Amino acid sequence: FDTNVSTNTYQWFKDNTPIEGEISRELTTNITGEYHCEIKNSKFIDLTINTEKYIVFDQIQLAQDSTVVAQISKDNPQSSLNWNLDDPISTWEGVSINNYRVTALKLANKNINLINDNISNLDKIDSLILSKNNISSLPESISNINSIKVLMIDNNNITLLPANLKLWSDLRKITLQNNSINQIPDEAKFWSNLDTIKLENNKLTFKDLKVIPNATSYFTYSPQDSISNAIELFSNRKQLLSIDENIDTGIENISFEWYFDNNIIPDQNDSTYIASVTGKYNYTYKSPDFPELTLFSKSINIFPANSFDILDSLALVDIYNSNPNNTLNWNLEQS
Repeated sequence: FDTNVSTNTYQWFKDNTPIEGEISRELTTNITGEYHCEIKNSKFIDLTINTEKYIVFDQIQLAQDSTVVAQISKDNPQSSLNWNLDDPISTWEGVSINNYRVTALKLANKNINLINDNISNLDKIDSLILSKNNISSLPESISNINSIKVLMIDNNNITLLPANLKLWSDLRKITLQNNSINQIPDEAKFWSNLDTIKLENNKLTFKDLKVIPNATSYFTYSPQDSISNAIELFSNRKQLLSIDENIDTGIENISFEWYFDNNIIPDQNDSTYIASVTGKYNYTYKSPDFPELTLFSKSINIFPANSFDILDSLALVDIYNSNPNNTLNWNLEQS
């Protein structure tokens, strides 16, 4: 191009950024990226010519990415991926490649059960979409992918998130709804660029929701699964019922309401309640910080005792033992 024109000037760019000192007709490099040269001429100052783009890529890295992605198919023979692993990775549905590196996997609703630990080797991936599969856990190594911006793992069977998620500081969107997740790691507070998070239909409480950065603009979190454990009591006496003190300890401004047979009990807003009749009881948690969510406890069912109340029995035994000269003739081994 213009081999005999001496008034041309040249400036090389890598990924649209000028390369300092690279102002000749040729550029030699072994650094991966996208290159082009900008050509100007002092006699035609209004004209700038850009060359076509040159892409320098590492064949070894592309081969390594292909191995990682192929492992998803191998680990999930029941899936509907339908990849021909003998064909180039660029032909595999749902795999996006930029500058000869895997940058996105869009594998929703593919009947995938397992994601291998080597997923962290995809160090250029920014979008991982695994919604509507049968995944029960994520490998801990996924937390090492600091390039991730979009993670969609909703509608799976996930119970736990990886522990160390501090490196996900560039995360923009995460969808976790419709799983069985019971905790949001504290490292979520470092997701300072988060724009969208969906958490509904899990096993979370207000303590988990408070971890999410306040600046998040699209945040859905209601409903959640019922809290605490179901309880069955057999008694003919009044029973002191209390909330589960292990739920949301340290969270301020929590309010309670007690229910009997699915009807609210008026003016019963303390952490305890004295139940005087048999039936089904439960309580609710509310927080002014998350007004759309009400947490319901599992049921506390009180049934009538089939025999003497145990407290009555103990009281009678105490009378018997306190009067060794009595003529009651009770057999304490019998009921």
